[in-house]
Amino acid sequence: MSSPNILLTRIDNRLVHGQVGVTWTSTIGANLLVVVDDVVANDDIQQKLMGITAETYGFGIRFFTIEKPLTSSAKLHHIRRSS
Repeated sequence: MSSPNILLTRIDNRLVHGQVGVTWTSTIGANLLVVVDDVVANDDIQQKLMGITAETYGFGIRFFTIEKPLTSSAKLHHIRRSS
């Protein structure tokens, strides 16, 4: 199994917003954003709103709690493959 190609890691309390959708994903060629935030991971409305940005700009998005970090490349690889 090959390792995931992580293009960028970024800490931003605004999570997913227009600048991410327009600038960051297109500039670096990202096709998946992983949002790690306890509140958002348990809030369907916020997930749907961020999902609209993802859908509009053509990238996948996944949500996780801080308690469940992506520590193994195998887990991240599986997430990338299913997007």
